[in-house]
Amino acid sequence: MYTHLSKYDKIENDLKLKQLQIKSLLSITQAINENISEKELYNMYNTFLSWDMGVGRMAL
Repeated sequence: MYTHLSKYDKIENDLKLKQLQIKSLLSITQAINENISEKELYNMYNTFLSWDMGVGRMAL
């Protein structure tokens, strides 16, 4: 029974992570449409990659 619960918890956590990622991508898309500065857009993208996607390092 506890194994079943942990599977449910994992699915719920995965769903919450995906919802957060989608919201972040929407925010970046809206920022692009609003013509925010390159620096602000880069900061948003960097935050998205590091926090939401777990990317430690990147090269642009």
